[in-house]
Amino acid sequence: LLFHLVSGIWNTTPAGKSGKDRWHLCEQRKQEIKLLFEQIEGFYVDGDYTVACESGGKKFYLTHSLDKIEKSIPPLSFYRLNRQYILHREVIKGFKRAENGKILVILATTHKHFPTEI
Repeated sequence: LLFHLVSGIWNTTPAGKSGKDRWHLCEQRKQEIKLLFEQIEGFYVDGDYTVACESGGKKFYLTHSLDKIEKSIPPLSFYRLNRQYILHREVIKGFKRAENGKILVILATTHKHFPTEI
């Protein structure tokens, strides 16, 4: 299982680099802003909102659920870890086994909005 999970994350080709394949549209203060996928570290659930986190540390609150966002982002660039997190594949550093057959994902980020392990 761990091998298949790791293979699914790292054995991929980059997402397309044109048009809608490069960005996600979000609203902030009555403005629509394009978030470039290569600058997004990931998305997580915070109460009733989904939060997009940029590599520079900025947060954007989105009204769409993770399920809806997952359908609109390139699957070769992002990975859905669980019900609360979708992360850019570049943020994932590795994996380790946990108790009861679970797997912990180790992150290669110092971003304050994500734990070091999920």
